[in-house]
Amino acid sequence: RREDLIGLRRSTALQMLKGQSNPAGKELHDSMFPHGLLGFDYKNRPILYKWFGKPFSAQKMQDEASLTVEELVRYHLWTVERLAASMDHKGQWVSIIDLQGWNLGHFTSLHMKYVKGLIDIDSNHYPERLGKVFIVNVPSVFSACWRMVQMWLDAETRAKIGLFSSPAKWQEAMGRELAVELLPEHLGGRARL
Repeated sequence: RREDLIGLRRSTALQMLKGQSNPAGKELHDSMFPHGLLGFDYKNRPILYKWFGKPFSAQKMQDEASLTVEELVRYHLWTVERLAASMDHKGQWVSIIDLQGWNLGHFTSLHMKYVKGLIDIDSNHYPERLGKVFIVNVPSVFSACWRMVQMWLDAETRAKIGLFSSPAKWQEAMGRELAVELLPEHLGGRARL
């Protein structure tokens, strides 16, 4: 509903993650899910970075921080609304999804429910906003998960996604689109999340 979206746009990260009533929950979320706006690519598209690797656990956020998958998906909606506002609601963005540390322990029904929620939000509300997705540090065991995920994506979206296992491959591909120094420090850039 329009009223819900307007209220969401006026919210802060602290409010979205129940930080006033659950400050430890927001702190846990932020420590387990490094993310943020890194800057702009060569086409002046904002770059959103998300690390879904080793530190991320939807189960731990639910158990220890009382943050449900639905609340995490709503936080994603809030994040992309902020991203759209940074572009004056015009144009496209670039996403970098870092899977460094991802393992089969992340391939759970709860995590897949979360991923499906993100895909539903993006494809239903922002289908033309996505310019490019770089999924980097992809481990070989990710292939089973990817087979499931790509079934939820339309062909046009799948064509915008690049999966890269080694830094040499993703650095070359990203280097054509953006300045690598915009990346987080652990990926060889200068950004601190």
